[in-house]
Amino acid sequence: MKTSQSFASLFRAFAVTISTAGVFVDAWSGGAGTCIVTSDGPAFPGAGNPHVNNGQGELGSGGSGPYSVTLDGAVLDTASVTNVTAGLDLSLEVSSQSADTTFKGVLITVQADGNDVSGSLKLSDETNANSVKIMESSGEGGLSTCPGDVSGATHTEGKVEKTSVPVTLNVASAVGTVDLTVTVMQAGTAWYFSTFGLNVVAGAPTPAATGTPTSAPVEGGSPTTSPTSSPVAGDGPTTAPTSMPTALPSAAPVLNSCAVSALVAASAFALSWIFS
Repeated sequence: MKTSQSFASLFRAFAVTISTAGVFVDAWSGGAGTCIVTSDGPAFPGAGNPHVNNGQGELGSGGSGPYSVTLDGAVLDTASVTNVTAGLDLSLEVSSQSADTTFKGVLITVQADGNDVSGSLKLSDETNANSVKIMESSGEGGLSTCPGDVSGATHTEGKVEKTSVPVTLNVASAVGTVDLTVTVMQAGTAWYFSTFGLNVVAGAPTPAATGTPTSAPVEGGSPTTSPTSSPVAGDGPTTAPTSMPTALPSAAPVLNSCAVSALVAASAFALSWIFS
């Protein structure tokens, strides 16, 4: 009885070991088996995992290797830090440097010490949902999941040869230093790994309007501009005449009655003298 129980326990343990090993070996066929990444690359789960110690080096700093990583079209370099504006959608793409160099799997992670950057990766309009997926951020990062403060993306079909994998990067807040890690599974157990430094900063605030309105509203809806000329009392014309009126003609002299009588008398005397 004891022997049969011991044999049953040993069989179950052996079955679990074989099953677990199979999961670890085949994890990259349907996506990365881990989202936990160290400075040396992914923390491949399981003792004797065939991916361990098979790293082939960096992807290619500055686009000089077999693979490159671009952010909004600019090639990232492991030797420099790239400034990123928080809250903006940026196109992130992992691609082969030539059509002859393909890959089967990929793991992209975004992590920042002491800051929650989960949700920083998402599918883009160019992403084929059947070949890429966003990994769940939960707990401590179990099989095919990420820690709660880490964002991850991976392939869904490891048997398909790929030349590029696009996703969208959007770090919601200005958290400062962020590590973007990219692992490319080339074929079999050979893989490449690089870490790119990002500096996530706040975007420039929208400038406030500085121009002043041409006229301020007046209570009652009246216009604020002054009339071009002041009204003249009596509702007369507002403009002065262009020229002064011409001078009046001089009046003819007027004789009084005494002068008239003297003139008549003189005329009569002259006539009487002439005809006498």
